[in-house]
Amino acid sequence: MMFAKRKVFLLLFLLASNFGFSQQDTLRLSLVQTEKIFLDSNLLLVASGFNVDANKALIEQAKVWDNPTLITDQNVYTNNKFFQHGKDPITGQPTGQYFIQFQQLIKTAGKRGKLINMATTNAKLSQL
Repeated sequence: MMFAKRKVFLLLFLLASNFGFSQQDTLRLSLVQTEKIFLDSNLLLVASGFNVDANKALIEQAKVWDNPTLITDQNVYTNNKFFQHGKDPITGQPTGQYFIQFQQLIKTAGKRGKLINMATTNAKLSQL
């Protein structure tokens, strides 16, 4: 009987102590502090901040001209057996082939200006 009373007393003591500790686990923050923690800790907002900078870089990229492309290929004659494409008129020796191509994309009908406007609009949307 004594053992049962001790169990009940111990159980009541533990329940009472748990209720006391649960009330001390309260955090009080003002609205400004809560908003600051939210803005600093929200990974989606942090990532979208970097996305704004990336969209501003896309505006600058839309303003520049496209780079030209240079393609070269060389087919050299070897061993009097393969890749002969002609003979040198002076020496009579077989010659190889050289291929050079240069490409430059030219945008017409105001496409560059439209791309700049589109990049600017996308940057404004990402800021909002």
